[in-house]
This record gives sequence, C-alpha cells and structure tokens, in this order.
Amino acid sequence: TTMVATASAKYNMVKLDVVGLEHDTAGAHKDAVKCARVYNDAAISIPNSAATTLTFNSERYDTDSIHSTSVNPERLTCKTAGKYIITANVRFDVNATGERSIFITHNGTTTLIASIQYNAVGGSLSTILSLTTQYDLAVDDYVILRAYQSSGGNLNVTATPNYSPEFMMARIT
Repeated sequence: TTMVATASAKYNMVKLDVVGLEHDTAGAHKDAVKCARVYNDAAISIPNSAATTLTFNSERYDTDSIHSTSVNPERLTCKTAGKYIITANVRFDVNATGERSIFITHNGTTTLIASIQYNAVGGSLSTILSLTTQYDLAVDDYVILRAYQSSGGNLNVTATPNYSPEFMMARIT
C-alpha cells in the first residue's frame, strides 16, 4: 500500500489517497466503517407486562443499507459479515411502579444482552436504560430492540432528540 499526495495551490490543500485499497463502484473505500444509527422521533407506547419490539422511523446515518424506515423498521440488518458493536439507549416516562427492561435479540429469537431495572426510579424521575454488546453477524442476520415494563398500564418510551430511543451498530472487524 502506498500513500500518494497531490497539492493544489488554488485551494491550499493536500489530497491524500491510499493506492492499493479496493474501492467499490461508487469510489468509496471497501474498508470504510459499516454502521448505522437509528431513532424514533415519536413516543412509543409499551403495554403493561408485554415485551414490545421498538421501531425506528429515522436514521442519523447508515453507511451499508443496514436499516430501512419502510421495510422491517425495527431491524438493523447485517450487510457485511463481521463482528459488530451494538448499542441501544431508551428512556421510559416517569412512573414509580414496576419493572423496566430492554433487550437486544439476534434474528428475533436469541437474547444477546438485557438491562433490567427491577424497582422503577421514583415518581419524579424517568428510567433510562442502555446496552452495549459485541456479536459476530453473518450477512442478513439482524438485531432488534425490545422494551418491557410492568407499571400497571401503558407507559411510553419517550422520544428525546439524540437520546431515546436510539439503536445503532458498527462493524469492528
């Protein structure tokens, strides 16, 4: 692999390129990070004592067609096999009763990681749960984020900009 530098006096800049790296048909480096970060810009109602799959209607970024807002908007789907870091953050509305939990599942069946708050935070504070795990994914494997609560009635996962609900994954190897 060789570094090639070209200078442009007109703009006072130097362009560096790596010679020998594979590029895709659009000219991007094939070794570019494959990642997506998605969110929902509206509150999601979670029924009492029922695990609910969260959906995501917006994308902060998606470099590998990992997410679709129209087809299976609950999924982050692997398009390039490898080891991924997968992260989620969820904030529940204020309520002092019951349990709150979130969990990430692989292909809709296997739980990879869970976070559980057995005693809800006091009545003036919302419950915030975060998860991060690493997992080997094959092409077309997918992960989903589910939420559960037992407050005695419906309880919202709040829509908080850049914060909740957020779901993301990035290929690390």
